[in-house]
Amino acid sequence: KVTTVISLLQPPPEVFELFDDVLVMAPGGHVIYHGPATEVRKYFVEELGFACPDSVDFADFLVDICTDDAKVYYKPTPHFGVIPPTPVEMGARWKRSELFRDYIEPRFDKARAKGNNAAEN
Repeated sequence: KVTTVISLLQPPPEVFELFDDVLVMAPGGHVIYHGPATEVRKYFVEELGFACPDSVDFADFLVDICTDDAKVYYKPTPHFGVIPPTPVEMGARWKRSELFRDYIEPRFDKARAKGNNAAEN
């Protein structure tokens, strides 16, 4: 099994669909999502209140929500409030999410069990 890490700014939809995992980092190094590519759209809608219109490329959407343009995609509700979360808040929510607990934490636990200190970073 091989792990390949690449960094692409706004890949075309055909390339994005090839990804297994997606890591979204906001300015300041805040990880606001790291998980299955198949779950990223659902996560931003259900956990953060953002929706990507059909007219917007999804990779562009992921970049935009890390900027001041996030408010364009935010759907205020009583559950989410009227102001979009900041990158710091999105990072904190990510670390409290069920997806983080079920997808990322087991990987850290496995690395810790092997004595890999990367899990501590």
